Amino acid sequence: MHRLRMVSQNDLRDLLQWFQQLAAPLARRGVLLFMQVDDPERPSFIDVMIDELSHETGNPHCLPDQWLSQALARYVRGHWQYRHVKTHLAHEYSYLNLDEIDYLSAKVHTYALAALIPEHTQPDFACLGEPLVCELQAILCEPSGEINLDGLMRFRFADYLRQLHEWTDGFVNDYLVGKEYHEFVELLRYFLDTSPMTPGTVHVLIAGEAVRGFDDHYAPLDLTRVEQIAGLAVDDDLHPQDVLISALITRSPERVILHSDHPDQGFAKTVAEVFAERAEVCQTCPNCDVLMSKVDKEAANVYTTI
Repeated sequence: MHRLRMVSQNDLRDLLQWFQQLAAPLARRGVLLFMQVDDPERPSFIDVMIDELSHETGNPHCLPDQWLSQALARYVRGHWQYRHVKTHLAHEYSYLNLDEIDYLSAKVHTYALAALIPEHTQPDFACLGEPLVCELQAILCEPSGEINLDGLMRFRFADYLRQLHEWTDGFVNDYLVGKEYHEFVELLRYFLDTSPMTPGTVHVLIAGEAVRGFDDHYAPLDLTRVEQIAGLAVDDDLHPQDVLISALITRSPERVILHSDHPDQGFAKTVAEVFAERAEVCQTCPNCDVLMSKVDKEAANVYTTI
């Protein structure tokens, strides 16, 4: 009989339910799993015993302690880890709502499980696979045989938990950047919807760092007025993309054609998402090579001349 403890009663109840789900399929295979708790509603420990596992399975190497250590390792990877990430998110990022916490917990958990696959591991990677099983087996061989899963993870696998937190923080940062970008696009769409649509087409050329706007006849757009107005509102130097997107929204053309080597990235992606059905990606028109060849891709501050 081995005693299992955890800090949180909710976690301990979750572990108890997990063992209860294992009991029925194991019983059909002739393996008996016995569990005892002091209080099913508010447990402080779970006593677990496995009866004659090696005899019933016919595998002399599948000993009860070995099976229990493997089962507990699966629980830690599959349940404890997810709950730990969720708690970390709720504590460190209190401004996230419940749906966001659930979404990010699932993302981090899936990533962590994939990272534990041998072909995905990197040098010096803090792995949670076989080392955890070995630690659990060593504890089960001790006279007391008592395991505190929280203590085991927080002290003997502190490096792994730090890495798990780094993954979590990275996913949160990416999510917040994406959320901020989405809100930015929605704001630009709102301004576009409130601007009267003007007939005609505007061509937007994105080549490296350079962004240019042209009218129907490929004459450079005059952005002087937009620069002047924007310059009154900010003290820092304006980025060409900010000026051009402001000019496009102010002009609100009925059609925008994007000329870009990477239409699904960066500024081209933003223009396409803001203008939606009004935007069209050029499929290598005759003007592209001519325009691209005359643009200094490093000259991001040049707006209106070729």
